[in-house]
Amino acid sequence: YSAYHTGRMPELFERPDEFLPERFLGGEKTPPYAILGFGGGHRSCIGKRFALLEMRLLINLLLARFDVEFLPRRSDEVFFNPAMQRRHGFPVRLRRLRGVA
Repeated sequence: YSAYHTGRMPELFERPDEFLPERFLGGEKTPPYAILGFGGGHRSCIGKRFALLEMRLLINLLLARFDVEFLPRRSDEVFFNPAMQRRHGFPVRLRRLRGVA
């Protein structure tokens, strides 16, 4: 079972060889087992729901305190580790919102 090959299956993803994280935003439902982060089936990670809740709380806290500005990408170069990732990440600028402790 390979995250590398699963993420490039044209049966699961349109344009599978491109790094398109926005494909997971709303709209289409991601097929089960297409993302291997927490495993699947009856042996999936027992901390999955807690980890997702913790992530949502952290993002809420950050967005309540900072204005996030996405900066232009330096390149579209990617690497595999074991899933496809941008070599230079997603550059952002955080600005503390006034009046927020």
